[in-house]
Amino acid sequence: MNAALKASLWTVLLLFLGANVVLSQLVDDGPLQLVLSALTGLCTLGTIVGLVVLRRAE
Repeated sequence: MNAALKASLWTVLLLFLGANVVLSQLVDDGPLQLVLSALTGLCTLGTIVGLVVLRRAE
């Protein structure tokens, strides 16, 4: 179970990092880019926290 969860968290992490890069290139500067960047950043940080918690639980 832990291995599958770690793999899915790594996948989600890479997905949100990629989404952040793509959105910063595609969306014009302004409030929409700020909101989307903040949301993807929060999801990325949440995924990192999940990976750290799993590592400490081992």
